[in-house]
Amino acid sequence: MVGDMNLWRKWGGVATELLTAATTTGPRIEEHAADDLLQRLYQVMSTQPGTTAALGESVHGHPVDVLVRTQDAARPQAVLLDRGLDEGADEARHLRLMLHRRQLVGCTEEGGQALRYPAWRLYDTSTR
Repeated sequence: MVGDMNLWRKWGGVATELLTAATTTGPRIEEHAADDLLQRLYQVMSTQPGTTAALGESVHGHPVDVLVRTQDAARPQAVLLDRGLDEGADEARHLRLMLHRRQLVGCTEEGGQALRYPAWRLYDTSTR
């Protein structure tokens, strides 16, 4: 955005919404306290030594569920939580949308992709 922030605030409407979106940081972990699956994902992603995880981040303007940073990685890893199908939803369409979202978030010069993390894995204790 280019222009006088005070003038944009006075105008209201779309200008104010764009300004708010551009200057607001993502939600903190406390704001996701009611989401049990997201809390579990955060715990799984932040348990490795030298790893930090952040909720409510965005990559290339697209929201991600968790952004994981490690000391040895050149760039953070975006993680998308796949909560599964809504009742009556088309399985193939759901998978296509998840994979498309994964590509959108992962589009970089390095060719990296976001990690799609199925929600059922958060309850599978046999692999941990």
